[in-house]
Amino acid sequence: MNTKEFPHEFFVEITQQEFYLGRITVNKMPKGHTCEISIVQRESKKIIKHVDTLYEIEEYAEAVDRAVQKLSHFLKNQL
Repeated sequence: MNTKEFPHEFFVEITQQEFYLGRITVNKMPKGHTCEISIVQRESKKIIKHVDTLYEIEEYAEAVDRAVQKLSHFLKNQL
């Protein structure tokens, strides 16, 4: 994946909910990476729930890992 073109968008399957996906959007900012974490409808990709936004994470891989962990923690507590 070319990390020079942003934003990057990832979709995560939610096994307990067949109509929803987790969406992680990573963007490059002057002070690191920003990640938006949301629950979206599978078909329309409309946001159902905004989970969190992570700011100023220096490394790209760390930003993605932290966003996945945050989504997992949210789903564990909500579903």
